[in-house]
Amino acid sequence: MDKRPEKKSEETRIGFVTLGPSSGPHFNSMRLIVPNEVRWDAEVLGLYGESWEDIKGITSVIISRTSPLVAKHCWQGITLAAAIVELMNPGIRERLQEELQIPVTTALDAVVSALQVLSAKRILLITPMDEYANKLHQEYLAKIGIEAISSPLLLKNYLDAGGLSPEDVYALTKEALVVAGKVDAIYFQGAILDPIRVIDRIETEMNITVVASMPAMLWRLLSRLGLRCPMGGYGWLMRAWPNAE
Repeated sequence: MDKRPEKKSEETRIGFVTLGPSSGPHFNSMRLIVPNEVRWDAEVLGLYGESWEDIKGITSVIISRTSPLVAKHCWQGITLAAAIVELMNPGIRERLQEELQIPVTTALDAVVSALQVLSAKRILLITPMDEYANKLHQEYLAKIGIEAISSPLLLKNYLDAGGLSPEDVYALTKEALVVAGKVDAIYFQGAILDPIRVIDRIETEMNITVVASMPAMLWRLLSRLGLRCPMGGYGWLMRAWPNAE
C-alpha cells in the first residue's frame, strides 16, 4: 500500500532532466512514487540524435541547457536520466554539480549506490538499448566489481519499449531471469522500459531484489537533500529507503 507522508507546507523542488523522449509511460509512473512534499518537474532537452555517438562529448551543451531550468524552477537538486549519457560523457555529474551548485545524481550514480548497499556482485541487466550500449554498461559495472548479465529485448528501436505494458515487462523479466541463472539483483536501465508498476510483484513472485533507475535516482537525490521518504508498494528500495553510500 502507498504510504506517502502527509504534505508539508514547504515543498522540496527537484528536476528530472532527460535528453528525450518527451513522452512515455515512465512519466506517469514516476509521479506515483514522488512524495507529496516534493515537487518533481520533468524537462526534456531533445538532444538525442540518430546514434549514441551523437551524444558523445556534449557535457557543456547539457550544462548550458540545464542551468536556466534550475533558475526557472528553483530546483534544489536534479537527476540526469539515462546511464548512456554519462557513459558517453564521463564526469558529467561532477561537472553539473560544480556548475549548478546543487546536488546532482545520475542513473549510474544512483543505481550503483543501491547495488552497493545490496553488496550485489552478479546482476541481470535489462534495458531497451542495443548491444553497443549494453556492452558499455557491462564494462562500466565490471570495473567496480559487478558482473552484469545482459538481456537483449530485440527491439527495433529503444523507443518501442514505451509500448510495453506492465504485464509485458513482468513477462520479459521472468523469461530473462530464467536464462540468466542465479543473480543477486535485477537492474532496469532506460526509463522508457518502465517496471515501476510491477516492481513489487517481480520481487515477491520471483524472489529477487529490483533496482530500477527512476526510483533509484529519486532515492539517491532526496537522500542527498536530507530527506527520508519510505513508501510501500514499489519494491525494496522505496520501502526500506536505506542510507546511501
